[in-house]
Amino acid sequence: MTPFETAFLVCFLGYAAHTITHYLEHIKSPFRLSGKMADIVIHIGVFAGYFAWVYMLYSDPSKLEIPGAQPVGLLMGLAGLLILVAATKKKKGYKELGYVVTTGIYSRIRHPMYLAIILIHIGFPLALGKAVTLASAAIWIPFILFWKSWEEEELVKRFGKKYRDYKKRTIF
Repeated sequence: MTPFETAFLVCFLGYAAHTITHYLEHIKSPFRLSGKMADIVIHIGVFAGYFAWVYMLYSDPSKLEIPGAQPVGLLMGLAGLLILVAATKKKKGYKELGYVVTTGIYSRIRHPMYLAIILIHIGFPLALGKAVTLASAAIWIPFILFWKSWEEEELVKRFGKKYRDYKKRTIF
């Protein structure tokens, strides 16, 4: 197995662990992990997935040559990083809070971290001309959209009208 294939497998397994753990919590499965254990699995999955994805990006042997794609991809990737930093700073980390953050970047975007990750998954492979890593976004983005949809359902249940009103004022 090549280093790229290994990184892809680790990334996939990280995303899958995160998704399965989150889904079992979402459906209140009797097989779900306890709160702290679920958080640990999700965090390990997320960080393993992201680190492996970065390694994929640099070890991807493929070439993508689309005129003008490099600067567009770089802008998308950097915008994703800036959004991620702004969202993390506003939320003061990644932990779940007992309230809905509605100021700063959250005043416009409900899930800026998810949007940021999507922009990064598309932007940097475009910027570096990595065709297979860009194509893999077709796998990662549905995972992210599942997480977003489950989180939306949970937030509506938890915060009711307040969250539904917030949804009307924001995108994504």
